[in-house]
Amino acid sequence: MIRLLPSSGLALAALAAFLVPASAATDCTCRVNGTRFELGAITCIHGPRGNRLAQCQMNLNNTSWKVLSNGCPTAMLVVPHSPPPHAPASSASAPDSAR
Repeated sequence: MIRLLPSSGLALAALAAFLVPASAATDCTCRVNGTRFELGAITCIHGPRGNRLAQCQMNLNNTSWKVLSNGCPTAMLVVPHSPPPHAPASSASAPDSAR
């Protein structure tokens, strides 16, 4: 008869966790507004409390969004005003009739 020590159950659980393929975590994604995001992805989430910058992370074996900041970064393209068109070059000398 084989007698199991109390700690052997813990050892088996640890071994089972080790044998789970590492690729299982790569199938995990976060979702927001019908779009899937891979773990580590950062996006702006539009919600009832405004925009939030969030990252897709694992939390207790579940994917979840971790809010990084309230509001999202924005960028503006500033188009410089074009200089006014140059007036046609005028002759610096007086007309011939004035001489």
